[in-house]
Amino acid sequence: MIESIGWIAGLLFAFCGLPQSIKSYKDDHSRGISNLFMWMWLVGELLMQVYVYLKHGLDMPLLVNYWINTIFCIVILKYKYWERR
Repeated sequence: MIESIGWIAGLLFAFCGLPQSIKSYKDDHSRGISNLFMWMWLVGELLMQVYVYLKHGLDMPLLVNYWINTIFCIVILKYKYWERR
């Protein structure tokens, strides 16, 4: 039961970045999103992955959350700096 709660929570948090990633893709840009916010988000996700791995090993609900968030963050950053024209 506890493991299921962890997976559900992790996946819900992980997919919070999906709507913005889709919007950035459709609009071909991520204008209006703070550079500082995006870089703090990305660095936070990467550091948290290191922390979770070192502290808890392969705690998959947490790691999957951070991996998915990192992917969405990179997609948004891509459209922030390399707009399609």
